[in-house]
Amino acid sequence: MSIDADTWQFTQRLQACETPLECAALFRGAIEPFGFDTFACGEFDTADRDRNAFYIIDWTDAWSRFYMSSGFIERDPMVDEVTRRSDPFTWSDLRRERKLAKAGTEAITMAAQAGWVEGLVVPIRRPGTRQGLVSLAGHLDCPDGDARAFLCLI
Repeated sequence: MSIDADTWQFTQRLQACETPLECAALFRGAIEPFGFDTFACGEFDTADRDRNAFYIIDWTDAWSRFYMSSGFIERDPMVDEVTRRSDPFTWSDLRRERKLAKAGTEAITMAAQAGWVEGLVVPIRRPGTRQGLVSLAGHLDCPDGDARAFLCLI
């Protein structure tokens, strides 16, 4: 894998997309070889989590219904971590660092029941109280090195 060439090619293909659905399909195709099955991309307000906007949600219908109707965004451990971190992190990082509160452990357990055992979260820092993120979930351990760098860049 050549990060420069692969990232450039992905960027060129992304710029050619004309709809969010095309963008989602391209991104899904790019993350699948690394064991990631689904993702969400959006932003939230750290001062008022009811003020959130997901630009693309590639989750299953069941997970989307659960996440949105349960108010889970109010206690989502990944969203909590985005407010504290600027570098990408994985669910394994959080488990290893013992950073998960009970709600976070329960969230990862529920995700595992849906078949997702690992996640990669890429914070997108913004000034003020709005913060962005891209969150991937999958069935394999997150890759290291160039593969992880590629996923974070795209």
